[in-house]
Amino acid sequence: MSHRRGLTALLAALSATLLAVPAHAAPASHNPPAAQIQSADPPADCRLPNRTFLGEGTTNWANFPRPIGRVRAAVLFRGNWNIDAEMAKYKPAEQWYLNSSFGRYQLELVPVRRPVVAHLDHPAADAVGDVSVTNASTWGDAARSVDRHFDFSTTDIVFLTDSGTSRSYAQFDNVTLDGRTIKAGAVLGTDWGNHRHLLLAHEGGHTISLPDLYGGPGGHGYIGSWDLMGNLGGVAPDHFAWHKWKLGWLDDNQVSCVRTVNTSVTTTLSPVETAGGVKAVVIRYGTTVAYVAEVRARSGNDSRACRTGVLVYRVDSAVASGSGPVRVVDSRPASGGCGGNELNDAPYDTGQTFTAGNIRIQVLSRSGDNITVRATYGTAAAH
Repeated sequence: MSHRRGLTALLAALSATLLAVPAHAAPASHNPPAAQIQSADPPADCRLPNRTFLGEGTTNWANFPRPIGRVRAAVLFRGNWNIDAEMAKYKPAEQWYLNSSFGRYQLELVPVRRPVVAHLDHPAADAVGDVSVTNASTWGDAARSVDRHFDFSTTDIVFLTDSGTSRSYAQFDNVTLDGRTIKAGAVLGTDWGNHRHLLLAHEGGHTISLPDLYGGPGGHGYIGSWDLMGNLGGVAPDHFAWHKWKLGWLDDNQVSCVRTVNTSVTTTLSPVETAGGVKAVVIRYGTTVAYVAEVRARSGNDSRACRTGVLVYRVDSAVASGSGPVRVVDSRPASGGCGGNELNDAPYDTGQTFTAGNIRIQVLSRSGDNITVRATYGTAAAH
């Protein structure tokens, strides 16, 4: 930055500061130090094409409710439930989403106090992971049965709490009630009784286009505990920066992109759990693959994280939900991990380098929770 004196320099500095602050950021006093984005290529060049209905490519929002602003979800009950007690378990999901989205996603859970008494069929073999691929949705049938007693005209999502099933799953349909077409919903069964708000947020993640990330060795061998779309009981469940970008909770100017071969970029990243700053470096590799580096800290939704640092993972938008579309890279293989999973201590520390073919991500330095990394695609000279 120039140190020339005078009004010209002052105005230039002020303009640069304003451009570096993303929309919807928290007040400056609550943000990490501003980091000027450096990007070898336009960030939009690092988005991946959509190859599956629930996948890691760019979301087609014609098929899903968009998680920006206030989104109203009706919560229905079938069976013997204490509605007030159950809603008290669900309500923390509203704050969880506020934290993860930096205030951009304001989920409002509204109970339907008329119990569902209709007979409901639950999918069995027609499901992949916890996403049903039926044409007629269970939640849609339930909503129709209570339509006379509830106004669905401002409803975007339906959650059905059903004691008649032990499993939970999301479904996609086009159910028109009170002039409103509802595209997505989920059935919340009796599983995960100790994590009711996280269960709702996990199934709610499907309703807004996120795939299942569990699976692999031990059931959570693809990502460990690093995103709620994997392990609901994990120690660091906040969403990946990739997901926050995909959902519109991060702006393009918060993502640094390397797509051109033989280029390199150095970027200071702030943690994905805090508002403001650059959140990810993405190396676009081929048609459907990207490597992502982000910083994870012990705060916010990740207050129980047992390891912090630079998390590196591979995203493939051609891989289906439940088959490992995201795979975390372990910086300490065979360490035994922490928090119950081998990958929970995966983040890289200062001085460590990740390499895969002609991809290289170097962790250069750290200042508090902010970490500077250099991402190289090809044989670009280090700088």
